[in-house]
Amino acid sequence: MASPALNFVTHPTPLRASPVPGGSRPAARVAIVVVAVAAFIGLAIAKPWDAPTTTPSAFAATQQLATAAASGSLPAPTRTPTPTPSSPSAGGFSLAPPPDPATAWTGLRWTQLKPADPLNLVASVMRWRGGFVAVGWDMSTRVPSTPLWSSTDGREWVPLSGSGGAPFWPGLAVVAAGAVRGDLVAITRLGDPSYCTGGPTCLPEMAWTSADGRHWDPHDGPDLGLAVGSGPPLVTFGPAGALAVSSGRHARAAVSRDGVHWQDLPAATIPADFGVDTLAAAATGYVLGGAVSSDGAPGRAAAAWSADGRTWTVTPALPSPDLSAGPASLAAWGSLVTGFAIGRDGVVALGQLGDAPGAPLWWQSDDGRRWRFAAGTPPLGPAYASIAGDGRQIIASRGGPDPGAWASTDGWTWRRLAIDGDLPTDLARRIVLLPGGVLATDGGTTWYGAATAG
Repeated sequence: MASPALNFVTHPTPLRASPVPGGSRPAARVAIVVVAVAAFIGLAIAKPWDAPTTTPSAFAATQQLATAAASGSLPAPTRTPTPTPSSPSAGGFSLAPPPDPATAWTGLRWTQLKPADPLNLVASVMRWRGGFVAVGWDMSTRVPSTPLWSSTDGREWVPLSGSGGAPFWPGLAVVAAGAVRGDLVAITRLGDPSYCTGGPTCLPEMAWTSADGRHWDPHDGPDLGLAVGSGPPLVTFGPAGALAVSSGRHARAAVSRDGVHWQDLPAATIPADFGVDTLAAAATGYVLGGAVSSDGAPGRAAAAWSADGRTWTVTPALPSPDLSAGPASLAAWGSLVTGFAIGRDGVVALGQLGDAPGAPLWWQSDDGRRWRFAAGTPPLGPAYASIAGDGRQIIASRGGPDPGAWASTDGWTWRRLAIDGDLPTDLARRIVLLPGGVLATDGGTTWYGAATAG
């Protein structure tokens, strides 16, 4: 089973950082822009405009900026003081031993985490031949960072050394991480991984490879020509290697068999009217989710499947829910696929009905190509349930007055889990799977459900 990518946009509610309320930017983000622009202007002044120009690679340009900041020749990004004990840190943490992977989970024992617990920061987890790697999202600093942890057994987790808990150059944040041919690959970008302000901060992403999780080699990453103001590419890691895709319509794609050498695919690889919103990998290939639209009409939820990332089969309109009893129509609202949960025997596509409030839309597929609307199948019902998959199993969880948890390998047939302890609230609508349990968060409070089995 291919390990799903650590991508921040493959959750029921996509995790997308945005500028702070009111439209103002954090001071550190502005500092990075000023420093980077100053460095590049200095290079331009030192060289006559009519001289032959050579564009540096992303590797070289990013290294120049990172090295200058680290050596003190350029001011380092401003950061807040060391977090107080009430804030989570990127330190190590210990969990109960995870159940044997061959043993089905039977229950979850929930505990509310303390604010200082590093587990609060974990945003995604991947499995590889050396154990597990977790990527975090830390907003206790003015420029959000992405600390990393490793574990050989899923029980003891240690932070990877380096700036901000990551073994990369200063100022780089992890966009995605996964395994290719048994080795680790991480994609990074300069500054906040969710935002691009133009100029040097829009340098193409870099790729880092590691055979042991401790020593990393830098390389040029995928360059999709992302527009100013765009977010990072969607990246996943599957049976044919790494795949990077830009979001929105007229999406561009690049593939790599080893995470080091990237090949840009033709512009028509993904149909121009397919608005890409999410990307994931399964054992048999890759799945894209989003919407197909034309003539200015609201988009219809759509999915696409590929065995190798190069040739895609599009399902232009997923089966629609029956809205005859409601005041709105699907044509008026439109629909969109916003995430995937991958199991051993199937895939769940998560979506929404335009901007309409209420429970999300769910579709299920055994192969990523043929889809069916999943209304009425447990645990999919009128109450909201969050869902996540790790390539082996899919877990759905619901807190609040009607709590519950379910497990599945295909997303269609579900097994209810016993739950006890300090249960999450109904606002804990984002979950992350770990080897031995489930994290659930409402954005301010996090709960960990340790799995029981047997």
